[in-house]
Amino acid sequence: MFLTLGSGLGETTVFQTFRLARLAVGMSILLAMTAFRPPVVDQLVEDLREWPCLQQQLQTEQRRTEILDHANLRLRQRILHKEHLVALLIEGECSLAQVTEEFWQSMQSDPGYLTVLRHHYPGSNDYEKTLANVLHHVQFQVQQLPPAEQARVWKRLEAERQQLVLGRYAWEH
Repeated sequence: MFLTLGSGLGETTVFQTFRLARLAVGMSILLAMTAFRPPVVDQLVEDLREWPCLQQQLQTEQRRTEILDHANLRLRQRILHKEHLVALLIEGECSLAQVTEEFWQSMQSDPGYLTVLRHHYPGSNDYEKTLANVLHHVQFQVQQLPPAEQARVWKRLEAERQQLVLGRYAWEH
């Protein structure tokens, strides 16, 4: 992409050459100015002394940004996966039990998800809370359907929910 001077691993691009020339000119000016030692030069020297610290801070912030970007990507993937599962549930291609299990499994990767689930959803145990979380997600997607279709989906899901809750209650007792 850049014009290069030399060959092999030690190639120097024209861009690098100009950069070095600018640095040399800047250093010449700095040396000329130090003869007069105005306050600006003292501040510049102090700033140059702080340069390694500033570079360290920049690197730290870049690492934090990478970590946050990665966490954001994981969160977006998780949301897309849940939306896909809920769409399958609404279409009748998955059961409420299957989607609830998938939601539960996806929450196991981060204890923070379980804390949110336990504090924000009704239910007597984690399974019922996860079930409520699934139905909460369904509520948003089902709104896009015509009223008759919404009623049909909610009727089917309520029947599945009752079976799940009764089945788990019978199994636990």
